[in-house]
Amino acid sequence: MRLRPPALEQALKSAYHAAYSAQLDEAEIQILQAQIAALHQAIASAEAQAQAQAEAAARAQAELEAAARAEAHARAQALATAQAKAREAAEKAAAQRALAEQVIRQANTYKAPLSELVAKPAIVMATAAAPALQGGVELATAIRTAVLSLGVASIKAVSGSFLAGTFALLYSPKLGNGELQDNYILSTPLTDLNVELDAAAQAAAVERGAIDLPVRMGDKREQIGPTELFAVRTDGAVISSVVPVLAAEFNAQNGQYIVTTDDLPPRTLIWTPAVEPSDSSTTLPATPPHATAMVGPTLEPLEGRIDAYPDLPDVGLDDYVIIFPADSGLPPLYVMFKSPRNLPGVVSGKGQLIQGEFLYDGNREGAPIPAQIASKLRGKKFSSFGAFRRRLWQLIGRSPLFEKQFTLADLLAMRRGLAPVAQKSEQVGSRRKFEIHHMTSIHNGGAVYDVENMLILAPKFHIEAHQKNEL
Repeated sequence: MRLRPPALEQALKSAYHAAYSAQLDEAEIQILQAQIAALHQAIASAEAQAQAQAEAAARAQAELEAAARAEAHARAQALATAQAKAREAAEKAAAQRALAEQVIRQANTYKAPLSELVAKPAIVMATAAAPALQGGVELATAIRTAVLSLGVASIKAVSGSFLAGTFALLYSPKLGNGELQDNYILSTPLTDLNVELDAAAQAAAVERGAIDLPVRMGDKREQIGPTELFAVRTDGAVISSVVPVLAAEFNAQNGQYIVTTDDLPPRTLIWTPAVEPSDSSTTLPATPPHATAMVGPTLEPLEGRIDAYPDLPDVGLDDYVIIFPADSGLPPLYVMFKSPRNLPGVVSGKGQLIQGEFLYDGNREGAPIPAQIASKLRGKKFSSFGAFRRRLWQLIGRSPLFEKQFTLADLLAMRRGLAPVAQKSEQVGSRRKFEIHHMTSIHNGGAVYDVENMLILAPKFHIEAHQKNEL
């Protein structure tokens, strides 16, 4: 069929529109396909990003967990290390305490053959060797002579000093000036003090825990020189006659007699038989053998020497009477320990602030220890009161605060550890220098190294203080 032009034109238009529509649909499809592809790509990218984020989060969580585990492990290790160090420190401290306790026990344990001590007097060292005897006088003779001499002498000298029968000198081998570093005791039969006790009297003394003695013993040491052992009469006032009594106990396993004081640290005395059994008990305190031999002091007994001793009221007599079991047949012993004045100690107290003149004439009240000097001594340990006294005078003599108050001769003496000279009118006999007075005496429990318990007095006023019992 043959189309007419209008129909042909219309057919062409229809075909064109159909073709154009088809092209549009194809373009839309392509666009949609592109959009779908982009959407798929976005989804894939989002999924990849999400997976990466999840993996990163997992890694972070794993790292956190690993860090937490590492931190917990480190804490556990640190705790274990700290606990191990604490145990080690505790064990070390315990070992040090045990060693210190052992040293203290050794320094306060005195062991000697029984046969020697019950028959004659002797010096027994805690850790050093027994003293070497020099001179031609026996210690027993020297003690008996001193006791007899005191029997006919007045307890007080004319000058106001007290009388002591010096019966022996102890020279230290370590320092050469009599400053014995080792503890010691003097043991002598009670009969050497002219005291006889029968069985009933011994039992009564043990029950009472004390006994009255006419004579007691002590030791003293000047700033320079040996330690002097002396006997002094008791008067019940200045020098008490009451001496503690200790009952010795017998150990059947080793044949030893033993007593232990109840003070701190306790002192232990052990009397051993001539031949000790092989199965000696290990429960009793004993002094372990030393790796090297110790050298003891030198003992020089003296006969018939009577000395004035102004500081006697300040000396802490430390003595006991030892009574053995009734069936032992052993006589009582008198035992004297080293004076607290000659024992080591640590300085305490603040003293008093001194402004202006320090040791001025006519000061009956005495001068306190200057706070400016006490601050340099506080907490320091000294082997004896004599060592403390030397250091005290050295510090005062070197102090710019006080050096202008003393003469050149006094300063030179003080820098050597000696006391300055008092005013001539305040000197008494051979006592020319200032003296240190304990306000509460040592034998009454006064602290040896507490500067609050000390005054510096001229000899005249020191004697007055003791006579009046004011300070």
